Parts: sequence; structure tokens; C-alpha cells
Amino acid sequence: MTGPASLAQVGRDAQLRTLLQAAGSPPAVILVQGEAGIGKTRLVHTAIERLRTDRRTVLLGHCQQLREPFPYGPVFDALRHVAAALPAGDRLNPVTGALRGYLPELTGHLPPAPSPPPLDDARAERHRLFRAVHALLAAAAPAALVVEDLHWADDGTRDLLCFLTGQPPEGLALVVTFRREDLPVPGLPFGRAYRRRPGVRSEVISLAPLDVEAVGDLTSALLGGAPVPNDFAARLHERTAGVPFVIEEVVRSLLDDAGRLPGGEDAPEVLDRIPVPLLLREAMAERLAGFSPAALRAVRAAAVLRMAADEPLLAAVAGAEGPGADTHESGLSEALRAGVLFVGG
Repeated sequence: MTGPASLAQVGRDAQLRTLLQAAGSPPAVILVQGEAGIGKTRLVHTAIERLRTDRRTVLLGHCQQLREPFPYGPVFDALRHVAAALPAGDRLNPVTGALRGYLPELTGHLPPAPSPPPLDDARAERHRLFRAVHALLAAAAPAALVVEDLHWADDGTRDLLCFLTGQPPEGLALVVTFRREDLPVPGLPFGRAYRRRPGVRSEVISLAPLDVEAVGDLTSALLGGAPVPNDFAARLHERTAGVPFVIEEVVRSLLDDAGRLPGGEDAPEVLDRIPVPLLLREAMAERLAGFSPAALRAVRAAAVLRMAADEPLLAAVAGAEGPGADTHESGLSEALRAGVLFVGG
């Protein structure tokens, strides 16, 4: 089997090159967007390995799907590992002392905490905290701050990242990943419009599903370089919509004890006989958890049909003809926006 780094480059060479060039030319703001399972994390982690090989400091934080996320949690998680990149001695901006209570791991590096703002002003305290994060990142530069799954971020984290994009430290590359369809405010990863500042490199990297050729290349990589028949790659593309995570789970569920795909003339047809892999079932259950009843009916109708279908056929199978047609149309649109159903060619 080949390692994750080589898998990440299948169909993504141009995107990886853009990400590395932008991260290597700070200040930069890099937005990596794509649906669930499309390969955002793999692409970013491949870039992280390259940056660290070039002795670039990389700070990594993750937004968690929590009911009550901790304010600024992903950024503080990333900053816990910044000590090795900080200058020796007492050369940090005094304002960074405001982070002492949030980053006990850096107690030996941070200056004393400044006096509290007058009149116990929460807004002034937040501004000081944002300035402290900015100053700490500036001291660690050149560095890349990577925040994954921004669609799950709390409002405080979005505000902090928005502050950083407004005037990024000279040596900072900010990289965020997100699912566009899951953002609280559609189309706005930071909760408000991002406007590139003069002198700041900005890139939006959108990851699309793989085409048939790339599906064959990915399957071959999963098999350690073994050739993959074109008809099998085409059928696999049809069954997985070219989503890398789905492709990998399906291929791994097919492998025999020797790590090979089933052979013979019926190799493509074996895809119609396998059960849905466990991780795919769990991922789909998570995606469907917040769906409306109408969207669930549309998805279940598509699953029962197991074939490309137009809207009238889906409506008939879902039992949404007549008075329920408008509700079905709304549910279908919801499933399409979420990337659970897609429009075929």
C-alpha cells in the first residue's frame, strides 16, 4: 500500500502546488473548500509535511462538532505548540502576557499578564486578546496557522480569524478548511465578507470530485500500483461520484486476503453486490441527522431506486405527488445543497 502523502496527490497536483506556493509567500490567506470526504484534510496535511520539511513552523487546530464549543479553542490548541518557534529571552510583545491564562504551556515564555482594562470592559479585553494572538504569531513567523473544519467554529473563533485576516502578521500564512454547504452563513467562512488586503496573497482552493481517470489512479495507488481496468474505474466512479473517501472505503471493503481486487470478467459487477462499508454508513447517518423529513424522504427514495432518476420519479417513489410536491422540491434542494444527492451529467 502507498502512504497517505502519495494518495493525496492523485488528481490534486495543481491544488497542492497552489497551496504550497501561497503558504511559502506570506502574508497569505488560503481557503480550502469542498464537500465531506473530498480530501481537504489529506491535501492540507500533505502540504504541512512539505512545509515542516522546509523548517517552516506549522500550528494546527481543529474545530470540533460540539454543542458548546470553547471560544477560540482551535486557535489556542494550535498555539500550545508554538514554544519552539518563539525568540529566546524577553523579546515578546508585552501584550502577549494576556494569553497566560489561556496557554499555561507557554508560562515560561510569556511576559507577565497586563493589568485588566478599565471598567472591566469585555470588548476591550477581547481586543487585547486578539492583539496578543496577533503578536504571538508575528513572533513565531515565518509560520502557517492551519484551522480545519471552520464550518464548526464558534463565533469567537470566526471573529478572531477575521481579525487576523484584516492585518495578517508579515510572516503568517493562514490556512482554513471548510464545507461551504455547512457554513452558518452561506458562502461566508469568517461570518462576514473577506476582503484581501494589499500585499496579502489570497487563494481559494476548491476541491471537486475526481474524474474517471483519477478514480483509476487512486484505486491503483490503494493497490500498491497494480493496474486497474478502465471498466472497473468507470463503474467505481459511477458508484462513488468521485469522492475520494467513498472510493477508499469501497475499495478497501473489496480487497481479498492478499490485498487484491476480485478478478474475472465480473469484476465491475462486484460493486453492485457489496454491502455499504461501516464508516460510510456512519458518515451518512451523521449527514442525515439534521435533515428535514422531506429531505430524508428524497434521499431514501434515491437509495431505493439505486439508479439515476429525475425529479418526478423521485417524487413518485417518495410519495410526494400532488399537494406534497412543493415540500418534496424543498427537501430535494436541501439534499442537493448538502451534497448527499447530486445532479448527474
